[in-house]
Amino acid sequence: MKTKIDFVTNSSSSSFIISEPLSTYERNDEISVEVKVKINLRDLIERTYDTLESFEKEYSYMKEGNSFGRKQWKKIEEIFSNGNIVHIITASDHSSNPIERDIRYNGLRNVKVPSFITIIDGEGEK
Repeated sequence: MKTKIDFVTNSSSSSFIISEPLSTYERNDEISVEVKVKINLRDLIERTYDTLESFEKEYSYMKEGNSFGRKQWKKIEEIFSNGNIVHIITASDHSSNPIERDIRYNGLRNVKVPSFITIIDGEGEK
């Protein structure tokens, strides 16, 4: 009988060899890992607005809404007055991309964005 002595890899699975102290194994301690993945937020951009007027056509309700909406509107006015643009990003829980699904449920609060990006609002951001 032959024994395979190298790693198993194919399109659906991978094998890894890891080690841990016997004491943590006996206590059944959680083995937490931090996974860092980069994605291009541009891939999630649904619409882009380059003027306040174009943004206002679809989102004018913000400036007449509650205090939170008015606060966002002031921020958006400032963004456009500084020569910046606004993107609407959509993340789906039906995506095959696990990072997009995570953004859908958790917003951008756990995501390290570049310093030139301002997060105005989003689900999971409150």
